[in-house]
Amino acid sequence: VESVKPPADMQKMVDLYYGVLAADGGKDLRRLLKGSKVDPAVKELLMLGYIPRWSRWMLKGLLSCLGQRHQASLMQTAKPLSADEYWQISHQVKVMRAKWDKWMMKNQFDVILCPPFGVPAIKHGDGVSLLAAASYAFHFNVLGIPAGVVTTSVVGEEEESDRATSRDKSVTAAVNTEQGSAGLPVGVQVAARAWREDVVLAVMQALSPAS
Repeated sequence: VESVKPPADMQKMVDLYYGVLAADGGKDLRRLLKGSKVDPAVKELLMLGYIPRWSRWMLKGLLSCLGQRHQASLMQTAKPLSADEYWQISHQVKVMRAKWDKWMMKNQFDVILCPPFGVPAIKHGDGVSLLAAASYAFHFNVLGIPAGVVTTSVVGEEEESDRATSRDKSVTAAVNTEQGSAGLPVGVQVAARAWREDVVLAVMQALSPAS
């Protein structure tokens, strides 16, 4: 096991994830949800698709001034795309995947181990505020490679939170989640090269306390 620096900008990968996810302005998701009772958190995400492109720069600046860094970033990356923009972002994803696969093959890495989420189990209603905490999973969705999560430990009494206070509601939600989290499970995410689900499952089994 060795500590490594990924071959790609992790924030860039998160931006690509949001870009592809929101490319149609949420139209497909709204079709799927038609006639269903929609969770308030999902409604909040769907609202992003209705925000006009011309107003996003202003909203991003306003949110940044208010200390809402994560929301400001979403305003610029999670937006409807034109056909040309969609082709461009699809090409970027393709290039990213090739670069990552070449890096793993060159260094003979069987798997990548990383956290599955930025905080312990979240509280009901905090999903949107803590969307950025799921970025560890976004990476492997963008790369299109197999990944799985296994519980390996629990949060210790002295490990609950060391985050500084912030105006950013995402950080505030993270602190609130971590406080009182002692005893909650801590997981490890295992990712391998494309089509190697067998490797992911084998490593997950080896890491499982029950194995």
